Amino acid sequence: MIAGGLTPVSPNSAEVREVALFAVDMLNMKSNAIYPHTLVHVKDSSTQVVQGVNYYLTLIIGGSPNGNKENKVVVWKKLNGEMELMSHR
Repeated sequence: MIAGGLTPVSPNSAEVREVALFAVDMLNMKSNAIYPHTLVHVKDSSTQVVQGVNYYLTLIIGGSPNGNKENKVVVWKKLNGEMELMSHR
């Protein structure tokens, strides 16, 4: 990892999956959708070292009657291990 710069990481790693599942949970909490979002897979992932690590993830999310959709999220994993959804689109 490069401090401050983006570093590609495997979208299949256990840590990326943990962060992706957290992001989907947070999206479900913020949503008023009838159907809960589910993680289909992580399409792309990179990290940025800050006071902790920012995870930049492109997620394929299912659960909608309209099919799967792509969501870009940023999750900050703090030094103490707590996570926070910083942005999504």
